[in-house]
Amino acid sequence: MIYFVSGEDLAGLVPTLHTSLTAFNIVVYKFSGRYRAFEFSQLTLNLILPFLLTLTLSGFLSSSAVVIWALVTPMGAIVYSSRRMSNFWFVAFLGAVIFGALINSSLDYANSVPAWARMTLFAGNILVPSSIAFFLLAYLVKQNDIAYALVSFE
Repeated sequence: MIYFVSGEDLAGLVPTLHTSLTAFNIVVYKFSGRYRAFEFSQLTLNLILPFLLTLTLSGFLSSSAVVIWALVTPMGAIVYSSRRMSNFWFVAFLGAVIFGALINSSLDYANSVPAWARMTLFAGNILVPSSIAFFLLAYLVKQNDIAYALVSFE
């Protein structure tokens, strides 16, 4: 919403598109039952759309590091997919960030998002994905502890 209010209509379309495509993806999955297709398309959205938002807002700094949300993709793949696919998504994430870094200097670094909003978004873009990573890791460690306890109980 802040993007539309700030006059960054193209940037505002990216989260709107993400929400719409995610809802569509869920409906298609409900009727088709094809989990792998659902998983792949959702992970693709979660990787590509933060990168597109970064580009529409003129780079890493100007976009408040929104590209860090793409890290949710390989983290989600670790939980919901195979090790091979989680490696694939991590390499894809690295590739997107490296590509973004290479073209970042050619972007103009300017957008009309107010400085206070940019700083608020910057903090949120660091805190929320980091929290997701922390709690996901804590959950997996707890599950590992439970599994070891069950094995040693037998």
